This record gives sequence, C-alpha cells and structure tokens, in this order.
Amino acid sequence: MFKRAKVLPYIDTIVICTDRFIDERLARRNGEIHTDLVAQCQRLLLNIIAFIAFDYDLEASSQPGIYDLRDAFNDFIRFANQFIVAGGIPLWIGKLILRINWKYQRALRTVKHYVMNMIAQEQTRQQQRISTNKPRNLISSLVAAVKEDSSTGEVSLSSNEVFDEVSLSILAGFETTSTALSWFFFYISKYPNIQQKIKSELAEHNLTPDKLLTPDILDSLIYIECVTKEVLRFSPIASVVLRQATCDDTIDGIEVKKGDTILLAIQNLHRDPRYWKVDPLQFVPDRFLHEDKCPPQCAFMPFGEGHRSCAGQDLAFLELKTVITRLMQRVTILDPGEEADNSGGLVQRITCFPKHLAVRIHLDQDKTMA
Repeated sequence: MFKRAKVLPYIDTIVICTDRFIDERLARRNGEIHTDLVAQCQRLLLNIIAFIAFDYDLEASSQPGIYDLRDAFNDFIRFANQFIVAGGIPLWIGKLILRINWKYQRALRTVKHYVMNMIAQEQTRQQQRISTNKPRNLISSLVAAVKEDSSTGEVSLSSNEVFDEVSLSILAGFETTSTALSWFFFYISKYPNIQQKIKSELAEHNLTPDKLLTPDILDSLIYIECVTKEVLRFSPIASVVLRQATCDDTIDGIEVKKGDTILLAIQNLHRDPRYWKVDPLQFVPDRFLHEDKCPPQCAFMPFGEGHRSCAGQDLAFLELKTVITRLMQRVTILDPGEEADNSGGLVQRITCFPKHLAVRIHLDQDKTMA
C-alpha cells in the first residue's frame, strides 16, 4: 500500500495540503515568529495522511480551540510513553488505570468519533459506487474486507479490527513525519547557507511556485534529497529500535543470551565516527553527495532496517521531501536571534521532537502566485 510506486500519485495531494498550510497558517502571520511549529507540523501531516489513506478532510471537520484528533493522539502518545518509562506494569493494572483516567477516555472518544466518521463515509461511498476497480486506498481496502464473503458467509475483519488498523495507520503516518519536519524548520533556520543552496537548486530547475511537482522533478532535486536525509540522520525520528537476540553471543565483553531484548540507539549509529567520513557531529547535507553517499549497512537507519523496517518509509520520505520542496518554493525561514528561544533541545517520547523551536517565516513574493 505504501511502497514508492503506490505513493507517487499522491504528490499533488501533498502539495495541495502544503499550500493550504502555507496560506492559512503561515501567510496570515507573514514575517512573524512562529513558536507553535511542532503542533502546526502535526496538523499538516495529519491532514496529509487522512487525505492519502482515507480520502478524508480533517481540516474541514476541525474547529479552532476544540479538542480534536491531533490532541487525542498526543494524549495517547503521552500515556504510551509513561507506560514505556515505567515498565513492568501488569496488564490488568494498566487497563484499570486507563479505564478511570478521564483524559485517556476523552482521547479514546475523540479518536472513535473521527475514525468512525471516516469508516462511515467510506461505507457510504462503496454502497453508492458500482465498480470492479480495486480499492483505491487503505480505508477502502479495510472497509471492503468487512463485507461478507458470499460463499462462506464469513467476514475478513471485524469493525473493531478496522478501527484499530485505521487508528494505528493515522498515528504512525503523522507523528513520525511531522517530527522530522519540525527538525527541518529548526536546522534550516540555523544554516542559511543550506537554505540558499536549496533555493539555488530550485532556480536551476526553474521551479517557481506555479510549477507542478512531479516524480521526475522531485528525483532531480538531489540537494534537497541530501538535506532530507541529513535531517533524518542528525535527528532520527525514533531514539531506539528493539530487536531480539537469535542466539547466545558476547558483545564488548557483555554476555547476550538467546531471546534477550536488545535496544539499538539509532542516534549513536548515525553519529559514530567509525561509520561516517565527514564529521558526524556536524549538520552537513553535502556528505550524501560525496564521501558518505553510501554509508555502511545499518549506519543510517532512520526507518529501521531489514524485514522489520517501517512499512511506510517510502511514503514518509516522499511526504517529507515534497513538503520541504514546496515550502522552499514559497517561504524563507529565519532564526529570530534573541527575540525568541530557538535553542533546540529535545522532548523524548515515542519520537524526539524539538523542545525550543521558534522561527521567523517570510512569504516569498512571486508574481506567478498572484
């Protein structure tokens, strides 16, 4: 569903959502300092994944100041992080805690409201559409799987299973990529020379804001590809991945038994000087043009590695590169200096996002957008 060939047709959708984000969130505050970009990036990517996977317009169903799907998922992530940090809590105690916690219950009700609306909307579409075409997106495939098999009378998925699949897909689809986009805003504000290189590359390809982005055009933007990779290398979305030892071993004098759970610190791999020729402690996108173009296997694994790597990594990378390209076609991002705290740091949850992020954003003046 989320392999590269399948997601390329969604470039136009990503651009439309990004333009709406620029017009409604950034242009109205042109030249101002934005201190809420983590939340804004979450809303943008949440809307993109809702359109791509579910043909659903979340922006149209959300109201300013009203507790919505983004707020609910953030609460879910907060609770998940607390359980991960605590560790060892019996399942029955965890269920009891969640049952009596009003914030968790509010989040659950909100998610059910939005997700069940998506499912109902797709069910209506399928009832009204007589077609032999294959399902167009994730939710159409899942809803179709609920229908009874005419020969056996069985259903492939229950309604609860569809709800779980849709909810998990939304959460995984927006939390990860929005975190990476937040870090892009931070680093691009700190390195104006890199931003200028991006804009020069766009100018070389005559990519004014009125030009459509296509798969071929995106593939030709090599430097933006390098910037996207460097954001994912320098500030990986997840801090660790878990793997299970398949045999007894000894690593650096430490005995590892078969079945032991091993935590791999991704940032340590991404910044290990044994694997990177250009100083890995520096933010240098150009490394992917030359010396570090082909890092050793597992030295660069922002989406994990092997058969358990992230199933949606092609979509996530396409989203990130497309949004970055569109932003750089239309805006300039600046560090506010002493006017606001743009010092970085990080908040570690399931993903690691910037703690102090504040940038000034100017809408580039281009007559072709008038």
